Amino acid sequence: HSQASGQRRIVNYTREDVMARGAEYDLILDVVDVRSIAPWKRALGSSGIYVSVGGSVAHIAKTLMLGA
Repeated sequence: HSQASGQRRIVNYTREDVMARGAEYDLILDVVDVRSIAPWKRALGSSGIYVSVGGSVAHIAKTLMLGA
């Protein structure tokens, strides 16, 4: 289903370290909220999008105010 909408690869962070890959991603969908946004921002391509779904109020506020 995901390939039908254009995705080439889905990464499960519990099975591989996405930060160690050195790849740039077009979309990061964070549904776990266990890291700061800073490492995710480094993994985004130049036109990449970071989406956080849920998470603690403190994490959401920090992300909105500081972008980190």
